[in-house]
Amino acid sequence: MIYRDINGKLKVYFSRQDVIDALEKWRQKPETKEMIAKIATERHRFIDNVLADARARKK
Repeated sequence: MIYRDINGKLKVYFSRQDVIDALEKWRQKPETKEMIAKIATERHRFIDNVLADARARKK
């Protein structure tokens, strides 16, 4: 909701439910699901590399 405060400035107000609904809608988008899957894959690859380097240094 957008309103003017007593000083005449515009204020934007989001209720908790508005934020929850917007987040859920964003999570359901196909692009968002692809982005999250890509980030998870990159994270797993990074962790595997770190663990492999640590094992190599131990030997």
